[in-house]
Amino acid sequence: MDLGVCWRPMRLTHSGHEFLDAARSETVWKNAKTAVVKRTGVLTLEGLKVALPKVVKNLIGREFG
Repeated sequence: MDLGVCWRPMRLTHSGHEFLDAARSETVWKNAKTAVVKRTGVLTLEGLKVALPKVVKNLIGREFG
């Protein structure tokens, strides 16, 4: 007997779309997870929201810098 809540999102905010776009890349995702855990000791959504854009900027800077 499953007593869990069934929930489905109806829409996604602009920030949510940006988060998922950044997280789509395996390289970005792995680097962001590693950075968050290294600095905080735990993996949180808030930490990933901060780390993902920084990882993307860092990778773009290395490619075009």
